[in-house]
Amino acid sequence: MLRKPKKITAKAVIAKLKKEEEKCSSGKGVRTARLLNIGISRGNAIDSVRQKVLALFSDLAGVRTTRLGEPGAGETRETLATALSADYPPDKARELAFHLADWHTDAAFILAVHLFPERFTAEELCAGAAMLLVHVPNHLAAAAKLSGNPVSDIFEVGIFEDTD
Repeated sequence: MLRKPKKITAKAVIAKLKKEEEKCSSGKGVRTARLLNIGISRGNAIDSVRQKVLALFSDLAGVRTTRLGEPGAGETRETLATALSADYPPDKARELAFHLADWHTDAAFILAVHLFPERFTAEELCAGAAMLLVHVPNHLAAAAKLSGNPVSDIFEVGIFEDTD
């Protein structure tokens, strides 16, 4: 008898990723960029999102799609760091480049949704949104701080309040 796949919600994915991120920050897990590969079985919404995004970009960009991942992302970080070193010391330029480039697969997801929303199920959209919401904000906040543009609560939603 086939089991019906468990429904994945954005809240459940975020909770799992936060738990794994805590392991990372305590030194007991893997680095944050690899969180999405931990304890996630094949065939679920997260894997499906990744596969669809890669397929869409393969159709659009061909072989350049290999830049969505390593070692392509490393080349992107180096290119950014070189450009940013005109305005920042080399160490800061490299750190900024890391924070600006590390979430490239999340950016690819949201761009794919903009271009082809009909190709994603509601479950895939929730999983992709959850992955993006867990990974991207801290990178952007770090890059903003490093560049002298600290994050502020311009939308007045209480981003600095602890609301667990």
